[in-house]
Amino acid sequence: MLRIITFATQKGGAGKTTLATSFAVAAAEAGETVVLFDLDFQRSAMVWREQRVLPKSASNPSPVTHPNNPIVEAYPADKVAQMAQMLRGLEKKGVTLVVLDTPGADNATVNAALAASDFAVILLAPTRIDLGAVRPTVQAVMRTEAKFGFLLNNCPPQPNNPRAEKMATGLSALGPVAPVRIVRRADYQDAYADGKGVTEWAPGSPAAQEIRQLLEWVNEQTKGSIL
Repeated sequence: MLRIITFATQKGGAGKTTLATSFAVAAAEAGETVVLFDLDFQRSAMVWREQRVLPKSASNPSPVTHPNNPIVEAYPADKVAQMAQMLRGLEKKGVTLVVLDTPGADNATVNAALAASDFAVILLAPTRIDLGAVRPTVQAVMRTEAKFGFLLNNCPPQPNNPRAEKMATGLSALGPVAPVRIVRRADYQDAYADGKGVTEWAPGSPAAQEIRQLLEWVNEQTKGSIL
């Protein structure tokens, strides 16, 4: 059955696109048929898509698409009001997972994405600024029927960082918190810049392991209640 997963936080620069693209690739590697919709006016996911196939040239006469290839499209701005219906219709085409990469804003597009979701991954770094900025996102998703959970992103590389664990404990009073912490690692940015997911860029790396753990957690949060 189709699942719709939204990466959201009404704050720019939180790392939504970097994680959404790597998540989509990891899900495709795991056998899902994935469509990633770019809902952000900056079209960062579309930029990533263009990097996945090098243009044809004298030195590259036969471009090859990466094998673990989620479909990536810009969601049409004039179809926001019909988002839930349009996304659900993809199940008839064999799609099993839709990933929504949302803008860091409080607008109709974000609200429509949250309302259409089966599960919203709310990102924030373990800082007081991010904690304050995430409140409108939590309020917005609570106005819908979507389940949600928190993901601590851009965590310091020090193991067992007390700031991250303290924030996780506080957030757990509002909703589930992913057991994996996404650590600030260059592999994420390098993978995005090369048009890859981090599980493609560095498959044996700690970053790849984090994304696979994130996928496993999202599956646990969604598949039991939907399938």
